[in-house]
Amino acid sequence: MGETPADERIAELSVEEELHLKEDAMDAAPVGISISDPSLPDNPLIYVNDQFTETTGYERPEILGTNCRFLQGPETDMDRVAKMAEAVTEQKQVAVELKNYRKDGELFWNRVEIAPIYDESGDVAYYVGYQADVTDRKEAELALAAERQTLDHVLSRVTSLVPDIAETIVDSDTRDDLEASIAERFATVPDLTAAWVGRYNPSTGLLRPVAGDNRPTEPLGAEDVTGLAAAIDSGTVEVLTDSTGLFAGMEPPAATALVPLRYRDSVYGLLAVATAEADVFDERETVVLEAIGQSAGAAINALERVSLSAGESVIEVRLEVADPAMPLVELADSLSGEVTADGQATISDGQPTLLLTVSDVPSSSVAEQVKRTGDLKLVAGSESGTVLEWTVPPGPFARSIVQDAVRLEDLSATPSSVRLTFAAASEHMGNTVVGRFRDGYEGVELLAFHEVADREQSAESFREHVTDDLTGRQLEALQKAYVSGFFEWPRAVEGESLAAAMDIHPSTFHQHLRAAERKLISAYFDG
Repeated sequence: MGETPADERIAELSVEEELHLKEDAMDAAPVGISISDPSLPDNPLIYVNDQFTETTGYERPEILGTNCRFLQGPETDMDRVAKMAEAVTEQKQVAVELKNYRKDGELFWNRVEIAPIYDESGDVAYYVGYQADVTDRKEAELALAAERQTLDHVLSRVTSLVPDIAETIVDSDTRDDLEASIAERFATVPDLTAAWVGRYNPSTGLLRPVAGDNRPTEPLGAEDVTGLAAAIDSGTVEVLTDSTGLFAGMEPPAATALVPLRYRDSVYGLLAVATAEADVFDERETVVLEAIGQSAGAAINALERVSLSAGESVIEVRLEVADPAMPLVELADSLSGEVTADGQATISDGQPTLLLTVSDVPSSSVAEQVKRTGDLKLVAGSESGTVLEWTVPPGPFARSIVQDAVRLEDLSATPSSVRLTFAAASEHMGNTVVGRFRDGYEGVELLAFHEVADREQSAESFREHVTDDLTGRQLEALQKAYVSGFFEWPRAVEGESLAAAMDIHPSTFHQHLRAAERKLISAYFDG
């Protein structure tokens, strides 16, 4: 069998070219790679790749020549450290998961695999280490274990409801069905004498009973029911011994539990559960009730999210905020220009980010301001404007742009005010947005609040389909490339600049971009 072109190319590679090729491959690897030299005192690091520095936060000059124990800290399991040391002594391969610390002190779970590398004489010349940040998985495992432990101890009358409520959540096609089924199921539990569900309007502060046989006939406010405001504000179960006015057609119960139906910071309503025994709702029962309320709230949010992407109409909310302390106004003022948004928010490192375009300001001036601001990254600059990536600070605006049942439609900020347009799946979510802004900012004016045809229904459905298929990095690469003019001819920006804006190697950026393009094209042609 003759030589292939690949064989000829490999034969042509010089030793130096081959070494460069291998180093480039390791630098672009999606896992941290380190190499240490056991022939030197304390087995110091002599090489780390880009992902290692990105994960740990240390730059190469800070750590090369030192032992990797700088990653250890107060909560590092020294038994696992000893296991790695023993493997090195015995010249064996080993894998452990342990808590390490980044340069800024942040704890993370690190999966470390160490293996010896032998020289031509069969002696160990180096040790190669592979590390992966598995914090999300470990925290999910620990949270699940903690939740199971809690539920194992919560042996109460209402625990039998959990599978039934879960089935109700899965089977309900509308919010009306869900609320009616929850009220009906709770009313059948022994020692619970009645139950009803009410919908909360954050704009008026009123709770409107909608399901349940013994529900009140009129909306209830904080002045009508002690504990109503506390349950709404805290999002936790409130147990009342005075239930006057809470139930119709029956004697006031000995105790009532007000269970918020909430998802994140949005309270969709309350479940009121009555009992003839004052001591039924102990700490164990309230834990289960709170979990049920959160599950129901998440289900309501999911139903409204479906409504937003599949419905024919939405609630359009237009606001103007003339508060100098509003982050977008502050940003426009610091840049001395108009700021508009390009696309929807994405989540990066747990924080929402937006791509913004700054108009009528020289790119050089914007770049100077970016250097002075920690939450901005320069993506690209052109005659039409400068594109920035903005890490949105916590607050009402940040919470609204990542809400599942709310879509940011338009944004225009000047040094004096910002105008925002949202599409909400329901009046409740629209009122939630308005309430957030009025509570958090001064000078909030409601310009419009009405039902409109959802012009983006089919486009939004396609976007959701593609977004669900993309990883976070793929979506970020595609969005940055599109907004920055990467696909224009001639290109307004090169891939190296976009890679720098994402803090990744150019080859990694192109891998993410090509994968995103492939998925986008596949969704268009294959559905």
